[in-house]
Formats: sequence, C-alpha cells, structure tokens
Amino acid sequence: MAASPTALVVRDTVLDVVAVVTLFVSLALPWNLDSGQIVEANEHWWVVLSVLLACAGVAVPYLGLLGVRQVTPPLSLLIKAGACVPLALSVFFVLLFEMINIAEPLEGGVGTGVVGAVFGLVLVLLPRRYDDFPALHPRARLIATVLYLAAAGLVVLTFVGELIRFVIEDGFDQPLPGWYVLLGLAASALASVVLTAVPAVLAARRPTVWTPMLATLVGCYLFVALAGSGAADSSGTPEQPTFLSVLVEKLSHSFDGWLVPIPVASGTFLLAAAVAFALGPWGRTPAEPREEAERWVETAVATARFCAFLLVASVLLNVVAMVLAGISDHFDVDVSGTWVVAMVMLSAAAALAFVVATTTGAVTSTGAATASLRMPVLLALGWFFVGLVTTVVVSAAEIDFGGSVAMTAMTVLETFLVLGVPLLVAGALTIPRGIRSCYEPLIPAHLLAAQPGQPGQPSPPVPPSGPPPSGPPPSGPPPSGPPPTSGPPPPPPSAPSAPPTTPPNEPPPAPPYQG
Repeated sequence: MAASPTALVVRDTVLDVVAVVTLFVSLALPWNLDSGQIVEANEHWWVVLSVLLACAGVAVPYLGLLGVRQVTPPLSLLIKAGACVPLALSVFFVLLFEMINIAEPLEGGVGTGVVGAVFGLVLVLLPRRYDDFPALHPRARLIATVLYLAAAGLVVLTFVGELIRFVIEDGFDQPLPGWYVLLGLAASALASVVLTAVPAVLAARRPTVWTPMLATLVGCYLFVALAGSGAADSSGTPEQPTFLSVLVEKLSHSFDGWLVPIPVASGTFLLAAAVAFALGPWGRTPAEPREEAERWVETAVATARFCAFLLVASVLLNVVAMVLAGISDHFDVDVSGTWVVAMVMLSAAAALAFVVATTTGAVTSTGAATASLRMPVLLALGWFFVGLVTTVVVSAAEIDFGGSVAMTAMTVLETFLVLGVPLLVAGALTIPRGIRSCYEPLIPAHLLAAQPGQPGQPSPPVPPSGPPPSGPPPSGPPPSGPPPTSGPPPPPPSAPSAPPTTPPNEPPPAPPYQG
C-alpha cells in the first residue's frame, strides 16, 4: 500500500519545521568550553552562518515542487548536502577539539548545542517526497541499526571508562559514607545509561517501535538544556532552575553536581544522529491501517512499561537516600513537604504509566471492531497533569542534601518520564491514521452529529399558529381533487332552494293575466 500524497506532505512539513526549529534552538545552547567558561553557539560567528545556510537548504525541494525545472531531484539532494557542509565541519571540529583535550576538564567539551545541531542537520539531509533517494532505502535499516548500536556503545563505554577511573583514583575513599557513593553510582547509571543505552539497543532491533520514544527523549534533552540555563536574582547570585541539565558533556569528565565526582555517560550527539536518521522515509514503511495501528499501540505500551520501571527506580533511590541521610551522622536533613509531595506525584505517575500500558494492551487484545482507546488516552492525560503538578512542586523545593540523589530539580530523566512520555502516548493513541480508522473516535459519534436546525439536518416541523379548531373532527372519506391553493378560503356552499309553499288558510294566488 503506497503512502498517500497527503501523508507525504504532512511528513515532509513536520520534518522541515522540526529541523528549522531545532537548528535555531541550538544557537541558544552551549557549544563548548573555553578555560572553564561555557561558550554558546551564537558566540561563534561561523556556527551562526552555518546554521542559517543549513536552514536555507530546507527550501530547496520546494523550488522543484513550484516548477523550477533546473532544480531536479538529484540536484536538490546535492544542493542540500552542500548547504549542510559548513555546519557538519563545525560539528566535526568541536568533536576533534574534544578528543585533543579529552584529559582537560576545562577545555573542549560537547555542548547541548552540538546535539541540537546534529539532530537538525540530519533532518535537513533526509530525502523528501520530491528528492527521494530510493537506492538508499534497502540500506537504510542497516545504517540505522549501526548508528543505534554505536550510540549505545559510546554511552556504555564512556560510563565504564569513568567508573574505572573513579575506582583507580580511589573514588570510594571519601570522607562520606559508602552508601552515598553507591546510591550516586546507581542514580547516575539510571539517568545516563539505562535511560539512553537500553532503548537504543531495543531500537536497533525494532526501530519502528522505539524510535518515537527516543525522538521524545532527544526533544526533552534539548528542552531541559534550553529551560535549565538558570537565572540570577537582583544580587547576581545564580538561582536554582526548575530544570537541571548537563550543559556540556565531556567524553572523560565527571559531573560536579555531587559532593564526590560520580561517573556519568556521554555521547548524546551520536544518539541524536541515529534518531534523526531513523525518522526518514524508510523509518515507517507504508502499511495497512491495521498494521500501522498495531505499531503505534505497541509503541505506547512498550514506552509506558519502560517508563513505569524508571519511575519506580527513581522514587526508590530518592526515598532510600533520604532515609539513610536521616539516620546518618554526616547530614542534617530537614525533609520539606514539597519533597514528600514530589515523591507522591512520581509514585502516582508510575502507577498511571503501568495502568496505561495494561489498559491499552487489554483493549487491543480483544480484537473487537468497536474497541475504544478512550480510557488509555484519558489516563495518559492524567499522567501529564501529574507531571505538571510535579514540576510546580519541584520548582518550590529547597533541599540542600545531594541535589542529584534527593530530587530538587527536573532533570532530563524526570522531564521525560512525567511530561514527554505522556504526550507521546496520548498522541500515539489518537493522531495516526491507522488508529483513527481502526478504533472508535475519542468523542462519541452522537455527540459530534449535527443537531436539528444545523446544516446537514432537517428542521423540525413548525406547529400551526392560532387556537385549535373547535367541534368534532370531520367524518367520511377525505375530499378528492387537487389540493387547495393559497389565498382566502372559498365561501361556504349555499343550501338548495326549496319550492315556495302556501300557507294553509290563504287562497292560492291568481294566475297571471292573459289577454
């Protein structure tokens, strides 16, 4: 079944909009480190010009669609590739400088702006409906698998390398209890390895199911980086932002948000490249509505289950850390009500995620032609509402103990679990064409039907005006003949005239005179 022209137009439009928005957002994000100072992408003039040129490449296929005969499909691909060369070189050199300064904690680095630039760059290079490249389709699945596995391998490799360095440099020999260090390692592994590497490996095997989830993860990564830049009050003191992000990654650099240097993983830029490539025209091959619906349902169920596990693990780490800190002599912890509410909200989100996965699987397993996904969608929206409440509560939290052990800000992990994933699940169960054709609409049909008097429905009969007629109804057969015409009613028929009668005591009248 070939994709409809409307579906191709929608796909290309979404890719173009996301590519341009991501490239412009990357200009407001960190690009690299210079003597320990974060340098944003917009401070490098060559990066700004490269981003503008890459954005101009998005318009090239539209010239061919508008009838410019000189812009053939092969030439369109070539022009787009040429427009992306300067930005690709900018990314290459920032990665090269990071490799040169890999042992320097204050130089090099791969900022979140590089991640956004890589994601937008690959999206611009993807073929569109005008300049499609069919020869690449048979190899696209293999390329996506290699990219996903390479991204997962880089994430695991950087974390293991940092862990080995942590052990060699006596990272456990700290003036802090061992449980703190162990919980820190567990939390770091959860947020930087399990969150990224595990879905990447699963996406290498089944990209159509796991790519939407990883695309949501990359979007949350860039959102947190943009919203978590921090602010300063009137005295110039930095304020704790609601969203907390690692603004610059080092392939061999420990995140300094802990009281001891805890290893973290790096390599998000390669994951962004893999996700963007998998979003190409080969990512979701044209399928029958039922097959497409099954794919999106499987995406929603798998994502909800995975996130339920991560939420439970995150809550347990927070609670265990707070309990151990309360009974330890090393910390003086005053647990506030906002932290307790945040933990309750995260627990509620975990329960909702599990229920969404269960109800969605139960609805689709029946195979009924009139099955409805109304309840899973409503639960997903409730899950998102819980995420909004959690964000508001966390923004008011004031806990000085271990900002990365006890939750005091929305990191990429929490933002993805309570804000990004609920929207993904709700969208996956409502927007796709296969879902809309195979399941009942969210709003019942009788509520969407036009009411009497509206276009498409007959008007109700108008009752006659005036008092009702008096007397018994007429009897006998209905009158025959043509119906009466409009106008004043005809006069009633006159009675037949009777012959004149003579009174009994008077003589008859004389006959008429005849002469």
